[in-house]
Amino acid sequence: MSRIARLLAPVLLAAAAAPLSAQRQLAPAMQEYVSVDAPQVAITNVTVIDGTGAPARPGQTVLIDGSRISAMGNAGTVRVPQSARVIDGSGHTLIPGLVGLHNHLYYTAAGGRGATLVYSAPRLYLGTGITTVRTTGSRAPYSELNMKAEIERGNWPGPRIHIT
Repeated sequence: MSRIARLLAPVLLAAAAAPLSAQRQLAPAMQEYVSVDAPQVAITNVTVIDGTGAPARPGQTVLIDGSRISAMGNAGTVRVPQSARVIDGSGHTLIPGLVGLHNHLYYTAAGGRGATLVYSAPRLYLGTGITTVRTTGSRAPYSELNMKAEIERGNWPGPRIHIT
């Protein structure tokens, strides 16, 4: 797989609602976040920013098999199988998933007040295109570890999380 395909994989899976593996049943808590659940998806006529500093590339086709990008190129150069779900990406842009290197799963306020955000923070990070998070401290480490395990099991939506 090309470097560009590896860079685009996280955002295609999260932000573009690309399919999860067709062999895996989605947990009920996840179903509301997935709008496309097909074994093969082709996003056509989309502009791709690959994150390398190269100019944006309009008119691209991205083919996803399961949870992997299997092909990407100029429209017309990527063979789209008849069985694939085709999404017209005209007017849309795909970018790589963003990586957060100083993130918290809690919020602090004046006067020592604060709140743990193990439910909302992962959803908010993912919703803004952050597909990998490295936390920098914790108020409730066991809650965060349990939340991470639920995300990894596919029971909760959220980014890949590295807890410190």
